[in-house]
Amino acid sequence: MEEKSPLRWDLLWTKSVYAIKAARQLQPGQVVSAIAGLNCLTMKKRMVQTLRMASGAKAFSIALGAKAFSIVPLSFCIPEDLAAWQAWLGSAGPGADTGMWMLKTGQDAGKGLRLVRTQHALQVALRPPKNPSKPQTHIKVAQQYITNPLLIRNRKFHLRLWLLVTSHSPLRAYLHSQGLVLFSSEAYDKTRPVDGPGVRPSVGHVTNYARNEDTWVWGLDELAAELGQQQWQQLWAAMRRSSALTAASVLGPMRAAHRWLQPSVSNYGFQMLGLDYLVDEAMQPWLLEVNSAPSVMAVHSEPDTCRLIKDTKQAMLHDMLTMVQHRMAPYG
Repeated sequence: MEEKSPLRWDLLWTKSVYAIKAARQLQPGQVVSAIAGLNCLTMKKRMVQTLRMASGAKAFSIALGAKAFSIVPLSFCIPEDLAAWQAWLGSAGPGADTGMWMLKTGQDAGKGLRLVRTQHALQVALRPPKNPSKPQTHIKVAQQYITNPLLIRNRKFHLRLWLLVTSHSPLRAYLHSQGLVLFSSEAYDKTRPVDGPGVRPSVGHVTNYARNEDTWVWGLDELAAELGQQQWQQLWAAMRRSSALTAASVLGPMRAAHRWLQPSVSNYGFQMLGLDYLVDEAMQPWLLEVNSAPSVMAVHSEPDTCRLIKDTKQAMLHDMLTMVQHRMAPYG
C-alpha cells in the first residue's frame, strides 16, 4: 500500500491560541500567525496592566503610571484596583463629578460596554455578574471616558491602524502607512450619552463597526485632507510614538512567553495587531484597545466604500506577507 505524504505547508493562519500550540512542532521554513505574549496587549485588562508595568508601576499609581496614562485614558482594573479607584474618586472631593466612565467586559465587537456617570460608576461595577460562569462577560476595566472627542461633521470617529510584530528578539514591529477611519452612524450628542434609562452607550458615542454598519469609512489620505497636512503630520507622529511605546511595553512578557513555549523554531511567528485610536480636540490620540485578529473582511453596502476597505486591507495583507515570506521554505 502506498503511503500518503504528509501535508506540506509554510504558513498557518489561524487563531492565536491554535497557532501558538503549533509552534512547538514546526519545521524550518514554517511560520504561524501569532507570537506568544502578545495577549498581554490584546486582552483589555492585561493591556492596562502591561502598560503600567512598563512605566514602573506594579499596582495602580498615577505618578508611576503617568507614561501609561498618556497612551490610554485613565484606567482601573476590576476587581484588582477597586480600592484605588474608590480612593481616587474620593480624592476629587465629596460628590465631585469626574465625568463619565466606560466599563468594559472581556467581550469583543462592543459587547457589554456600559457608560455611567461618576455617582453610579462604582455601584454598577460592583453588581454581581449576570453570568458568573462566563468570565468574559464580567467587567474587567473602568476607563475614564473621553468627553471632548474630535468631531468631523458632528460625527465621532476612531482610527484603525495595523501593527505588524515580526520578532521579539530583537523586537521588530512595523506600523502600516495605511489605515481606516471609522465613524459613528449618528451625530454626537453630549446630552444623550446612553440609550434611554440604561447604561448602554448611544450609537453616536461609540464607533466600533459592529454597531455602526454601513456608516462613513475614510482612508487616512481623506482624513489628512480634512485636518490639513500640518495637523495630520503631528497626529501621525503622535500615533507612531504611542504605537512604538505600546510594542516596547510587551517585550518582557514576550521573552517570558518564549521561554515557556520553547518553540521548535526560534523565529516561529508573526502577528498583525489592530490598534484603535480615538482623537480628542487637542489632537491627542488615545489607544482604546489592541485587537489580536483584526478583521480582513470588506463589507459595506456602498460600492466605493467597500472598494476602499478592500483595497486598504489587501495592501496591508500584501505588505505583511512580503515582510515574512523570506522565512517560508519554497516547495520543491
